[in-house]
Amino acid sequence: RSEKNCIRRLSETGNIYSMSGLSFFQSILGNKVLKGTQEVDLKEVVEPADYVAVYISSSDRHPAGRGAWIHSSSFDPLFIKAYQEISKKGGKKLATIFVTCDTLDYEFKSYFGKMPWHAVPYTNKEYTGYCGKAAKYLNCHRIPKLAFFNKEGKLLEADGLRLVYEKGADCLKMLDPVTKTAHMKELMEKLFAVMDLNSDGYVDADEIKECLIILGCPPEQTSEEVKKWMTRDQDGDGKLSKAEFTVAEYRLNDQATTEALTDDLAAKKKVSLLLASIVYSYPVLRAGYTSSRSISSIKRLEARWTS
Repeated sequence: RSEKNCIRRLSETGNIYSMSGLSFFQSILGNKVLKGTQEVDLKEVVEPADYVAVYISSSDRHPAGRGAWIHSSSFDPLFIKAYQEISKKGGKKLATIFVTCDTLDYEFKSYFGKMPWHAVPYTNKEYTGYCGKAAKYLNCHRIPKLAFFNKEGKLLEADGLRLVYEKGADCLKMLDPVTKTAHMKELMEKLFAVMDLNSDGYVDADEIKECLIILGCPPEQTSEEVKKWMTRDQDGDGKLSKAEFTVAEYRLNDQATTEALTDDLAAKKKVSLLLASIVYSYPVLRAGYTSSRSISSIKRLEARWTS
């Protein structure tokens, strides 16, 4: 959905499909970027790269926007370390362009001075800030925001923060469709093992209902959601085999789900990968039903996940 919205917004001002990769990046970042204090052509940065990351953030003086689950002061060291490791490894090349949301020039200079990558000049107001073209294209309402593109300008990952947070320097591997699909399948198989409460090799309606209740799904919606899950029962035996269960799409980069899950930072710190996986897999939980009350109730499921 995030990619479709981005395409729609860019299509309002021109034909996105007629753009080359360089033209696309110039349309949201401008023609010039900074490397330290020197301006260089964006072409020199983008064309040699295999992937391009657009990082929208601001100095520590400004708090993260509502719903942002990690502050730039916590994320920046992780991203810098991952970026440096990627550069040292060789292989796929990552170009990163910083887009500032700072309101003062000295704040931008101080903040950007700690970064090892390039930046859109602070003075280029057409492309910086929340009203800049990059932020509008990515529908950025909270910072930090990190998105990964291929060199042709195709959006590969809208939730780059989570990808770097979870994978570090291996984040580029997850941009490969084959690797990402295999990873999603593995996560769904682990989720299947967790939800198979009686370990009989199947997940039935009662087990799905119990997991939803544990997660805090409203009772009035539980039955309807169970029915949706059971539509995957292809052979009509009233239960889901692993093959039927793992057909479900794992929405790792679903923006709405991410925002719902991360509205409560205190809760986010306590939620295990199990809970994140279940929330991403259940559309009904996008409204943000996870809470500190439900977290204390999932210890039994967490134990199954980590065992």
